[in-house]
Amino acid sequence: MNGIKGKNTELPKPPEGERERLFAKITAELDVRPQEKGRRRNYRVESAIRYALPRLLGVTLLLALLLLVFTYLHEPVGLKDLERSLTERGERISFQATKPALMKSVSASLNGAPLPVEREDGSYCVYADSNGRLSLTMKSILGSVWTDTLSVEGIDSEAPHVVSHGRAAGGVRIFLSDGEDGSGVDWPEITAARADNGQPYPVGSCDEAEGFVSFAMPDTAILISVPDRQGNLLSITLSPPPSP
Repeated sequence: MNGIKGKNTELPKPPEGERERLFAKITAELDVRPQEKGRRRNYRVESAIRYALPRLLGVTLLLALLLLVFTYLHEPVGLKDLERSLTERGERISFQATKPALMKSVSASLNGAPLPVEREDGSYCVYADSNGRLSLTMKSILGSVWTDTLSVEGIDSEAPHVVSHGRAAGGVRIFLSDGEDGSGVDWPEITAARADNGQPYPVGSCDEAEGFVSFAMPDTAILISVPDRQGNLLSITLSPPPSP
């Protein structure tokens, strides 16, 4: 059998420096750095650190967030921004909850009697119409309960009183006062009625600046009602002078 002569299959030699450039390109793409002399590089450890560190930071942040949520949920509720002022309805006590999102109910009582709790401008509000001890109770949806007691002492509980009286211009002038700590005489609400039949008796004039109210001299006894702005009432009986 005749032998088959093959073609020359010897690969051509690459140009000078081509192998070095190719090797450098491959190592650059694979991010393979030359090993330092006297030091063996542990790629497994470096890879573990590279990928584990972000996860570790994420887990740490998650745990910190869970701790904050746990602390927020388990701390007891309470009140803040307490404000007190006197009004015609009594002493107004307004406040806010420290954790409004967790509030279930808010209740109040004055001297043991339930007191309505109102909402005004985002705050809880109660009106105390008498002096005593005001109890506030807050309950959260998690079951925690907060209770506090406030002392109410600024309510005017005394009616106005007569300072003096006398005849003037064919009638009677009565000087009134509600005291320095009172809520003040409610001058427009002063009324009078005949004692015999209950018919209204006209008020002559009211002078708040001078502090008196006047009536024409009646021919029969009249009952005068003098309220203050807190609702306390003074009742006066005015009788005609005796016949000569």
